[in-house]
Amino acid sequence: MTCSWTTAAAALLIVPSVFAQGTLDALVETKRTQALGTGDQVDVNLSVVGSTAVWTTDERGFQQAKVEALTLIEKDGAIVDYRKTVIASPERADTLHGDFMHQEQFVLPPGQYALTVELRDLGLADTARSSYRTPLIVVERPAGLSFSDIVFTKRPERASEGASVPFPGTYYPPGVDKLGFFAELYGAPQALQGDSLFLVTCQIEDYEGRQVVGAYKHVQRMKAAPTVPVGMEFGIDKLPSGNYLLSIEARDRKGDLLGRQEQFFQRNNPLSYDVTAVATADLGHTFVDRFTNADTLAEHLRSMKPIASEMERKIIEDRWTDKDLRVMKNFMYTFWYNRNGYDPAGAWERYHKAVLHANQLYGCRNMRGYESDQGYVYLKYGEPNTVMDRSNETSTIPYMIWHYYRAGRYTDKRFVFWQPERSTTCWTLLHSEVPGELKNPRWNQMLHQTDTPWNSGDGTRVQTLSGEEVQENFNNPR
Repeated sequence: MTCSWTTAAAALLIVPSVFAQGTLDALVETKRTQALGTGDQVDVNLSVVGSTAVWTTDERGFQQAKVEALTLIEKDGAIVDYRKTVIASPERADTLHGDFMHQEQFVLPPGQYALTVELRDLGLADTARSSYRTPLIVVERPAGLSFSDIVFTKRPERASEGASVPFPGTYYPPGVDKLGFFAELYGAPQALQGDSLFLVTCQIEDYEGRQVVGAYKHVQRMKAAPTVPVGMEFGIDKLPSGNYLLSIEARDRKGDLLGRQEQFFQRNNPLSYDVTAVATADLGHTFVDRFTNADTLAEHLRSMKPIASEMERKIIEDRWTDKDLRVMKNFMYTFWYNRNGYDPAGAWERYHKAVLHANQLYGCRNMRGYESDQGYVYLKYGEPNTVMDRSNETSTIPYMIWHYYRAGRYTDKRFVFWQPERSTTCWTLLHSEVPGELKNPRWNQMLHQTDTPWNSGDGTRVQTLSGEEVQENFNNPR
């Protein structure tokens, strides 16, 4: 663990949200810090996924992408502030299309707002926009001690960017071995009532149990001031895969808690799936010892396919064929250790409970619930926040829209299911907004296969009252 407490504010970000309609994908994040006397400074940060943008050769012969960004802040349906900017990526001499970032800042008094971000790829001839909209709440800060939002940071690639820059998102993949962060603490003199010294603890906690993980804890004595910057860096190369909280706590001399701030993050630091190692490894006594029936364990492995990677699905299929109990046990343990290194047994038990629920709700014909399209989506992304059930429609083929506030690392996404064979209870996935899942621009047309006047200029819209109603249900699920 390396620690370096900062003495000045870093660039700010964050509430991770990814959107994509058309070509562009981008991560949108917001973070709040105190703007003395006027409310809060809200930083809206955009991280454009470089591989989804169009890169062209500029006048200097370098590769570059350009995106037009419109950022709106609304209150009660009226625009209170906005920014319109052209975001240019760094110039590159190679073909590696890296992500690039941009930040907009707004100062807002306490209140309830709506944030809208629209992006247009200037490398394309059309005017299609990717859009994202979310509530934005600026709360009244308490009179005593309070925290800003926690900002994850990283060391910059270029010295001109300063000591640290924002780390986009809350997902730490393999190869990222440092977790830096920054926050501000306000109102310490009032909270301490004249005492000048207090303790700040920074720690990484298990998300489920809220217990400190290993040696990921650092305590520092701080001096009270109206604004106290707090920042450091943990080495996370040995941190197992799992869901965690980064927490900051302030305590007085007696150890009494004055305030706490926390931020979720996810670590992916997997064990190797070397087949020989999986077959021969001696794991000792673990939760997989309870599995003594090869057929039962093979069925459990198959139920894990909705959340498995492509390589893991191949291993699961191989195990379904050979049903080698030892290999299956070792794979089972490795699979769940890679998802929660501190509690693989608990991670499996929670997932298995979801599988039983999916089997009860989404099974059809001779298909178990986890094998169905709805079961797959449920197990991978959780329970939808909104379900539009149109199973008794007469003007369209029966359809259902699942809306997620968050689907994995993505925000505000929809899945459309349909029943093309009305005689069956099976729902088939027709379209999804989530990158990597089935994308079908003609989904509305296909729901109107019995209609004829669906033609439109872009070949995707259905210009009938029924088609407009379906589109409205999709855009505004309720």
